[in-house]
Amino acid sequence: MHGDRPGSTLASLHDRAIREFQEGGSGETVRLATLDGFCAETGIDRVHFLKIDVEGHEIAVLDGARGLLGRRAIDFIQFEFGGCNLDSRTFLRDFWNRLDSFAVCKIVKDGLYRLSGYSEFDEIFAYQNFLAIRQ
Repeated sequence: MHGDRPGSTLASLHDRAIREFQEGGSGETVRLATLDGFCAETGIDRVHFLKIDVEGHEIAVLDGARGLLGRRAIDFIQFEFGGCNLDSRTFLRDFWNRLDSFAVCKIVKDGLYRLSGYSEFDEIFAYQNFLAIRQ
């Protein structure tokens, strides 16, 4: 894990260009698990609300939940999309392709704005939050 200092709130599995935020940098080793594996080990068969906040590593989380997603065992997924996705080279299209059984909504000031389909115009790398609702 990379960050600007130990215990940083800017920590990410991707070695982000955080110089614009603060000087220096540090790293530490962390143990990773897939969501499918974690749920199998702990006896969780359904996830009602999944919040993904992994600073650019969201697609790997979704890929590690293929079994749960395939069984339609996740009801809601909230995820961020922004500058960290530049570092990880992931696009909103990558989310869209993995969440085909979900309605994808942008979380806005007054509630939810449902996206009617993928559009390159939605590839905005400023901080945004989305909610995917299983259909």
